[in-house]
Amino acid sequence: MNPNYRRSDGSLCYIFNIDFTVKNRGGKSTSIYIYALKGDNQTKILNCLGDPLLVCFPFVPETNFTLTSRAQLMITHYDLENSVNWDPDKDGLTFDLLFVDEYGEIMGGIEDLDY
Repeated sequence: MNPNYRRSDGSLCYIFNIDFTVKNRGGKSTSIYIYALKGDNQTKILNCLGDPLLVCFPFVPETNFTLTSRAQLMITHYDLENSVNWDPDKDGLTFDLLFVDEYGEIMGGIEDLDY
């Protein structure tokens, strides 16, 4: 993860480069989620609309064979700065990376990704 990545439009972002492998998911919706959380790693940071601040990469593997790939996901500094329940001076910041199946069930992930 790079906390100071600048997109082509000039926006400063947290960028996550994720190398992953999935198997036996042919034709099944699969998603990678990154959630922004307060430093307690339990309280989801809410965007300006009051929804959890997250980014999602959905995909559907074509076969059940093993798929190894890479995804890039970004959360902008702007979205964090305009959240309704996060104070960078008091709350801390961490992220959860989750792999989710077509039913919304968590298949695996990494929690408490500090930067």
